[in-house]
Amino acid sequence: MIYFHNSQKGDSFIYIMQSSKISVNNNGKGINSALDEAENFAKSLNLNHKNKFHIRLLTEEVMELVKSILGDFNADFWIDEENNICSLHLQAQAKINYPQKQELLSVSTTGENIANRSIMDKVKEIISAGVYGMEGINILPGGEAIQTPYVWYYTWNSSSSKNHDELEKYIIGNIADEVKVGINKNNIELIIILNVKEH
Repeated sequence: MIYFHNSQKGDSFIYIMQSSKISVNNNGKGINSALDEAENFAKSLNLNHKNKFHIRLLTEEVMELVKSILGDFNADFWIDEENNICSLHLQAQAKINYPQKQELLSVSTTGENIANRSIMDKVKEIISAGVYGMEGINILPGGEAIQTPYVWYYTWNSSSSKNHDELEKYIIGNIADEVKVGINKNNIELIIILNVKEH
């Protein structure tokens, strides 16, 4: 289902088109419905074949990427359009550790966490990075640092899906005009932006 609403910016109203929100999870719930919704949304905009394909592909890849990085997750997916700018939204809830957070932020065009609005948020980010840097590291008598089994396990276990993750990032990065990532505790938001007038 397609919704239409106005959003006020200053003294003017902006016409926005939005799809239904589809609930999805890592077990496949809602994935096909989200893909169908993406296709129907693209058709309703009378986009060319290339843009229709890109919107469906980005929908599929963003969900696969989140699943491969986070494992278990529940999320809402929807698309909106304003002045030929299509934004694909995925708002997820999942337990996330520091390496997973950094992996998701690497998808962002700027590498920044858009959820870090205040100075305190940025301070917390720095502290979190520092704490993670100390965890999992043992110092031998000679001063040599070694990784604990947890860090070794994470590194080894991640490498098996690394190529798949990189392919998904490559596809998203080369099709989308901009990618935004926001992470606040266990709340995660990805926004994939595509200018359908330019493609």
